[in-house]
Amino acid sequence: MGRKQYVIQFGGLSVGTHLFEMEINDSFFKNFELSEISDSTINVKIELVKQNNLISLNFDINGEVNIACDRCAKPVPVPLSISESIVVKHGNTEESTDEILVLPHGETEVDVSHLLYEFVSLAIPARRVPCEEDENVECDNEALKKLNDLTEQKTKKKSNEINPLWEKLNELKKTKSKNQ
Repeated sequence: MGRKQYVIQFGGLSVGTHLFEMEINDSFFKNFELSEISDSTINVKIELVKQNNLISLNFDINGEVNIACDRCAKPVPVPLSISESIVVKHGNTEESTDEILVLPHGETEVDVSHLLYEFVSLAIPARRVPCEEDENVECDNEALKKLNDLTEQKTKKKSNEINPLWEKLNELKKTKSKNQ
């Protein structure tokens, strides 16, 4: 499924309130590069209030997404409950802000896919280590052990390598101590 299901046609709607419902799943997030969200089930309700000059969109987003734990990369479910509003009007598109979306004159539809992606992405916590927050959640110990082993190997390898600049300084130090 493409993004067409997230386009709201408002051109033929009468003045008043209209309700739209949609679902967001894994295929939605695959349309966005570098999305770290996987395994999602999100229900979206959009209340469109059409007036003569502008449109108000009220988003009610509820569901769950899976993201990787920052410590062990184990998939972690994150519940979402988001309420956002945005105003849509016609005019100069360069005047758009976070709260106001400006469409070119004559436009009769609005694509809300990017708005939905932003709302969901911003609702995800910046630091995701569930084992620190919930006693019932444990990190993947095998992944942690493997990560620690790789880190130790890299540290040992770096400590064995000598920077050529330090090597020359060490030679100078040795020759100076022999001369004294």
